[in-house]
Amino acid sequence: MEKLTKNNLKKVLIISPNWIGDSIMAEPLFSYLKKIYDSHITILCPNFLLEIFDHMHSVDSILTHNFKSGKLELKKRILYGKQLENNYTTCILLTNSLKSAIIPFIAKIPLRIGYDNEIRKFLLTNPKKKANKASSHILSYLNLVKESISNFNDKPKLKFNKFHQRDITKNSVIVSICPGGDYGQAKRWPAKNFNSLIKKLIKYVDKVQILGSEKDIFNSNKIMKNLETEKKIENHVGKTSISQVITLIANSNFIITNDTGLMHIASALNIQTISIFGSTSPSANPPLADNSIILKKKINCSPCFKSICDYGHYNCIKSISVDDVLSQLDKISCLKINH
Repeated sequence: MEKLTKNNLKKVLIISPNWIGDSIMAEPLFSYLKKIYDSHITILCPNFLLEIFDHMHSVDSILTHNFKSGKLELKKRILYGKQLENNYTTCILLTNSLKSAIIPFIAKIPLRIGYDNEIRKFLLTNPKKKANKASSHILSYLNLVKESISNFNDKPKLKFNKFHQRDITKNSVIVSICPGGDYGQAKRWPAKNFNSLIKKLIKYVDKVQILGSEKDIFNSNKIMKNLETEKKIENHVGKTSISQVITLIANSNFIITNDTGLMHIASALNIQTISIFGSTSPSANPPLADNSIILKKKINCSPCFKSICDYGHYNCIKSISVDDVLSQLDKISCLKINH
């Protein structure tokens, strides 16, 4: 296994994760490579993640792809890899699949670092075994290039141009609601709960912003039931780019969110969050913004990390009440909401 040096980490290609939250949690790795090795960092990511990496200080350039999730598309990957020949000294794979290791192998990148999952060891020059399955993504990514990670506590950061900030009243209170969760129902707080929460919030705040992707439109429409004419509510679900969502979050005072990629965006912008956890555990990948609050109920069967409840009750997420959320909001705000 070749030792890492400034010379072989001069031009680094990073194969990015395929999720927003995981991509955010890779940022400390990029900062470390830039600070210690002065690496030129190029990210290879799915098209929809381009704007995430464009908001990271340590990223120098970005390549995108449109490979379909779960599909090998071998011919396309070989052609893509040939285009990258002789451009990089090292490739670091933050993905676990066999197919994601094809491009750097075809590109003949001298040093190829990644975890030896899915029998892909033969495609890597520096295969590593994961030391701890419960380790956070941040530490898991850093472990690929850093021998000791026990004292590492850097948090992900996103850059945000204040000149892009929308005009808002200096003392206005804006709360963003992030009700999505691509993973499944076990990570989504019920729409009726968000609806009840918003009905109470609009009496005390200047604006409520509902954020999410096109996949969250159906859920957001349920949340907006009987609230369509309320002027204090802006429903941005399915209508914004990632850069626009970053701006909206950066303009918020507080975020109330499921365990989603937007939760990690808020953390990387150091916006206070109240994060609602169901079937997953906050111990590995919690929100890291200052004064963030985690809501997680102790249920015998949780965390199970499943998208669909084996028992059909979803008590891990449903047992968190609107009052639970408002009580936590009282702790980090001066709203004094009557509940």
